[in-house]
Amino acid sequence: MVNSTTGNRKHFIYTLAATTLFISTYYLLLPVLPLYMQGMGGSKFKIGLIMGLFSASSLFLRPLAGQASDLKGPVKIMKWTILLYFITPFFYMTHSFVLVSIAQLFYGFTIGAFTISSATVITTSVPLEKVGQAIGIHSIALILAKGLAPTLGTLVHTVWGLYPLIAITVLFSFAALLVTWRLPEIKPASKPGDITFRQVLTYRMVWVCSLVLLSVTLTFGTIMTMLPLLALERNISQYSLFFTVNTLAVVATRLFTGRQDRLTQEALIAVSLLLIFLAVMLVSGSYSLITLIIAAIIYGLGYGAVYPALSTLVVLRTPSEIRGSAFGLFTAAFDIGVTLGSVWGGFSEYLGFKTIYFLASFSPVIGLICFVVFLHGENVWNKILMRNAAK
Repeated sequence: MVNSTTGNRKHFIYTLAATTLFISTYYLLLPVLPLYMQGMGGSKFKIGLIMGLFSASSLFLRPLAGQASDLKGPVKIMKWTILLYFITPFFYMTHSFVLVSIAQLFYGFTIGAFTISSATVITTSVPLEKVGQAIGIHSIALILAKGLAPTLGTLVHTVWGLYPLIAITVLFSFAALLVTWRLPEIKPASKPGDITFRQVLTYRMVWVCSLVLLSVTLTFGTIMTMLPLLALERNISQYSLFFTVNTLAVVATRLFTGRQDRLTQEALIAVSLLLIFLAVMLVSGSYSLITLIIAAIIYGLGYGAVYPALSTLVVLRTPSEIRGSAFGLFTAAFDIGVTLGSVWGGFSEYLGFKTIYFLASFSPVIGLICFVVFLHGENVWNKILMRNAAK
């Protein structure tokens, strides 16, 4: 286990359970919402824009949520975000694009803030040398929610419809709140005035890893938002198996990549980006379930390795007093990528699915080039920082 003390072990497990439950609430709805809005008469472009609002909300508010986690304590932020969530289900029960858009904005903030805070709890509950392993396990909880919940959501919606599915998301959130209430409050790492956004940006690894993550999640947003409609257009049944197979591949990968050192992590990031490129190319040309499943396996291997490796580099290269803010910036890049991917997916209305996925596949290649170039200049960057500090 990642910690030797019984108390911290219990807190670690509680955090994982709360994370899985609460993150699942949105991903239960994810594969259903595009079909629901299409039934309301929405075009592919409008659906892409509205789905992108979820990530756009997190994009602007995650850095603030990270700073709030440093100043108020991450457990307190976890509780507040779950309570705020309970406003959103009622908006999804309408047939209004405006209210569904508002729900996406609320949901984006609550999920984003909760993710940052729970990750901060995880990193503070284990010794520094085991942070990589802890992040890997925490990310498995996230992927279980993001991978298995869509399959369950599709099943519930098919059998019982939208309203029972929304009721299940409320039950999941209530369970997450009960578990979170068992966590002890964590003393804030900083005081007001101690943290500035400019200070976080001086840590080069934060924004380098953020840029690479953006290049990855652009493909994630494009796939997850438009996959149901691609499958419908190409007559691919049981497409939800993509989410399940992808999740299993991610979990298997992270069980073996949680304890790598920094040098191995950097090599792992490079290989992972190439795997993601290959997987998205396969989705572009997929006209059968077997091709989608192969793409899901390859994508899962790449995505499964790249996220914890990038997260670990961020944690190890930032001091504890700004770790929440650093994670806020890092995960904001996740949302930028998903937002761009969702909006880009909407252009399938004009370009077709084959073209948008083909072009999206080059995003991780660009990320790889940036990663290699920035790492190559790290010594120069460090010399500049040392020179400025000496003035």
